[in-house]
Amino acid sequence: MRKSDVTCPHCQAGYRRIELTSKGGVAGEFRCLVCHHTIELMDGSTDVAFRLTVQPGQAVLRLLGAFSSEVAAGSREENAPKLKAQRVFERSGCRFTSGRS
Repeated sequence: MRKSDVTCPHCQAGYRRIELTSKGGVAGEFRCLVCHHTIELMDGSTDVAFRLTVQPGQAVLRLLGAFSSEVAAGSREENAPKLKAQRVFERSGCRFTSGRS
């Protein structure tokens, strides 16, 4: 068993990564729970688990701030998906969606 810490390069969320080399896993990918950025592609040769340990603070707030100025700059209809994503983020406090539906 190997333990390591992983940080999302996009939003700085921190994860504990545990890899069981004695057990085969499932091929796939792990995406950040906060910004949905791909953290790791897994081939299934080992079992890998991730746990969110550090929620991003100022990094996500800066992201949201840039996001809000984009929304204010455009028309309401054009930015409806962005506004929806912002509402989801504000309600949950820990999940940021890109507005892609």
